[in-house]
Amino acid sequence: MSLIKITLKIIQYLFLLVCLAFLISHFYEEKKTLINIINKAKPSYLFLSFGLWSLLVFIVPWFSHSITNSYQQNITLSDLFNTYINRLPVKYLPGGIWHTVARSHDLLKKGLTKKQLSILIIYENFWPVLVTALIGGAGVFFYHHESLWGTTALILSLSSLAIIPIFIALKNSSWVLSFRTYLKISLISIAFWLLAATSFLSYLSAFDISSLQATHFFNYLFSWLIGFLSIFTPQGIGVFELTMAQLTLFTIPNDEAMVIIAGFRLIVLTSDVANWLIYSFYRKFLTTATNTY
Repeated sequence: MSLIKITLKIIQYLFLLVCLAFLISHFYEEKKTLINIINKAKPSYLFLSFGLWSLLVFIVPWFSHSITNSYQQNITLSDLFNTYINRLPVKYLPGGIWHTVARSHDLLKKGLTKKQLSILIIYENFWPVLVTALIGGAGVFFYHHESLWGTTALILSLSSLAIIPIFIALKNSSWVLSFRTYLKISLISIAFWLLAATSFLSYLSAFDISSLQATHFFNYLFSWLIGFLSIFTPQGIGVFELTMAQLTLFTIPNDEAMVIIAGFRLIVLTSDVANWLIYSFYRKFLTTATNTY
């Protein structure tokens, strides 16, 4: 591992510790207020948030299948779903890449070439980012055009369009897909973000800290994007919460709002755990039933 990678890892872990320390300290300092807010949370909205996020495990394999289909590979949607959900636990290992690494190992066994796999991984990781930059950036600029965040959002939204002349220049390359495939993965990405944002907004609605507004949808997309682009922080922790708190009007101080926002990560975690457990029990039941007969 190079010195640059080692330095980046050290910075990431230090930043993670600082963010966790900040969130824990603010929870402790304002624990009476925050516990009161949490105790008044509406369980129905939390359950809805959990359910909506759980549905996302079906969308990611669908996105992948749209790309592998363009290779005319005999990899089914079921294969991609099984691979994705079976490897969910490694998503939470330090480093943030192990879910992709584990899936790559499985997909190579399914018949993808290394080049096809590389193309798939690039589109899986960056196409949804381009979509959220375009939509989230445009939305935040529309609602916050007078702020620094609005200017930043406009720059990121316009930057996402730079991919068009690049694709035109590389139109004969095997890395460039068909227009139909781009249209399909764009629509799937929009469906993903609609579900993800609705899950997050359902979570926020469980607490009486902000009135639901259209801008919140774009705030979520843009905040996620800023967290993603912050390579020094694992999974955007701290950066996502800070950006969302600054863009959104809350009835509580931003520090307290950040702690509440950070709680959404528990929804994501429990959804992933529940999906993996259900899949594991189903696979074990299916295996037992097959062996029985």
